[in-house]
Amino acid sequence: MSSQTWAAKVPEGTLLAEKQQIVINNGAEPSSFDPHKTDGLPEAQISYQLLEGLVTKDSDGNEQPGMAVSWESSSDFKQWTFKLRPDAKWSNGEPVTAHDFVFSW
Repeated sequence: MSSQTWAAKVPEGTLLAEKQQIVINNGAEPSSFDPHKTDGLPEAQISYQLLEGLVTKDSDGNEQPGMAVSWESSSDFKQWTFKLRPDAKWSNGEPVTAHDFVFSW
């Protein structure tokens, strides 16, 4: 599981605080929340918390599924194929598609 998954895992019956917030000591103010303009650690830390990539890493640094359930590469590693989670949806309920990843890069 990624760190994002652990943050979302709450045992059943747990009483939650009235105000739900996350406080992160980021060290500096981010210059932008646009992931395409991320060029420093303050921005990268926030992007990591807000966005899930195709693949993530566990606490030992091993690759784990993110939005992709599986992936493979060509023998020369120049072409990668990712199979997306069928239940992946945006916050508005629309399905996440391969086109969304192509568009964002």
